[in-house]
Amino acid sequence: MIFGTRDYPKSESLCGRVCGLCGGNYWLCNRDQRGLLVLIETRADAAHRETVTDETIAVGAPAGTFFDFSAIHLVTTATFATLARAYPQGRFEWRRFRPNIIAQSDAPGFPENDWVGRRISVGGEVTLEVLIPCPRCVMTTLAQGDLPLDSGILRTAAQQNNVMIAPLRQAMPSVGVYAKVLTGGVVRRGDQVRIVS
Repeated sequence: MIFGTRDYPKSESLCGRVCGLCGGNYWLCNRDQRGLLVLIETRADAAHRETVTDETIAVGAPAGTFFDFSAIHLVTTATFATLARAYPQGRFEWRRFRPNIIAQSDAPGFPENDWVGRRISVGGEVTLEVLIPCPRCVMTTLAQGDLPLDSGILRTAAQQNNVMIAPLRQAMPSVGVYAKVLTGGVVRRGDQVRIVS
């Protein structure tokens, strides 16, 4: 799995250096022949430390597509507001999280967590099934455009919304939810998002 192009000493845990969330379960090796860093699993047995691991991805996406998990990532404005209140110096902007849909909500906390396993409609045509909370990683902390590098973004998500991700069998910092499309159609800015079942 390719992670990125920042240079980390091989002896340092990515999470230990960046966010401290995973307890050092992963390390970064040196650059590969393409100049990229490769995420490798840390094992108790040093003989396996250099083994590159594979992960199943796109479980919630249509066959033949390429997504981390699912084609749809939905976040509420309530989630962004809750995170911003907990860490006011951070910039919890949609660009850090890259959702397809941002739903206006005045509910407290993280209302979309309660949508897992439910169906929602968007506008008059689209029906989605909410699959799991959307686990977040260090990518949300990286500088992009005018957004600065900020490890507090992920740390705050972990402190405020560390929820069980059933397919991964562990609690992880989450922002928003993943969904799959049941009925396709056109979605427009201002469409209402409703829970239908």
